[in-house]
Amino acid sequence: MQSNAWLHDLITHDRLGGFFARRLFWGTALACVGTLGAGLLVERLPTADRLQSFAWPFAAAALTGFASSYCLARAPEPPMGDAGPGATMVERLRAPLEDRNFRRLLVFSAAWNIASNIAAPFLTVYLIRQLGYPLTTVTALWTVGQVANALTLYLWGRLTDGFSNKTVLAVALPAYFASSSAT
Repeated sequence: MQSNAWLHDLITHDRLGGFFARRLFWGTALACVGTLGAGLLVERLPTADRLQSFAWPFAAAALTGFASSYCLARAPEPPMGDAGPGATMVERLRAPLEDRNFRRLLVFSAAWNIASNIAAPFLTVYLIRQLGYPLTTVTALWTVGQVANALTLYLWGRLTDGFSNKTVLAVALPAYFASSSAT
């Protein structure tokens, strides 16, 4: 999660998880509404206007992203204090990688993201081409998945305020893999 340094000055450490969880939840909710609207627009317009029906949601998403970046860039951020002895950027980036458990988490996260991002487009095509689902149904299924994800991350944020990320991962991952292997 990306944040400005001043957020850590405004929000206590034990409430950061809940704050970012709510922020992520509402951002996901807005994205779901936009996706459903875009799916309906693309499906309802005549085939001749299909290119424009894709262009408008992309343009709206781009404008929303630019507006968000503009607002974030204008937020005042106090200068950081001295962080200790000087180190090069490479040394600072290498420091977390010296922790064996952190490297293992990075490898797991990378494998997970690569696998899910490669599979997702094929699932969409399969649902539309092979099963004959309309685009509205596919976007509705995506929205349900995103809402479930947002609610899970909302709960995750609340739990990490009371426990650590490592503790939550230690309980959540075995439960997830057990439920995945059961299906």
